[in-house]
Amino acid sequence: MREFQFSLHYESGVDKYADRLDEYGSLRSEALVSCLDPTEFWRLELVTGDRKALSAVDELLRDKTVDRESISSRDCRGARRHSVLESDASHRVVYTHVGDIQYCDAVPTIAARYLEGGTLFEVVRDGTTSRWRVLLQDDDKVGMVYDTITG
Repeated sequence: MREFQFSLHYESGVDKYADRLDEYGSLRSEALVSCLDPTEFWRLELVTGDRKALSAVDELLRDKTVDRESISSRDCRGARRHSVLESDASHRVVYTHVGDIQYCDAVPTIAARYLEGGTLFEVVRDGTTSRWRVLLQDDDKVGMVYDTITG
């Protein structure tokens, strides 16, 4: 098992979800993501924050047209399905499945282009920063993943 970590920073106005997380400082997202090939992935996400902040982010968590995956200015093209598994005053747990992907500049789909054997991702988002931890079988092509993500 190999691991690498990196952080991405979103400019204001580029990503609706990052903007909302930044606007409400109590919001934090922790997610596990799995992607076996570039055409499909799933995410299990825990979003925490105060009641007002969670109410402000609810629409983005349920809206199938909001792209919370792409790391570029181009939206992922695929079929999204969201299910809110838990919801209370302090947190939301949301399952997201994105399938039939025709195009997607998301970390999981980029990694799936280069890495074999499946990959597991942990991503923590605070404000305009997302911190990624990638667990993989071997690191033979991890440089290509890194170059694509940062390029």
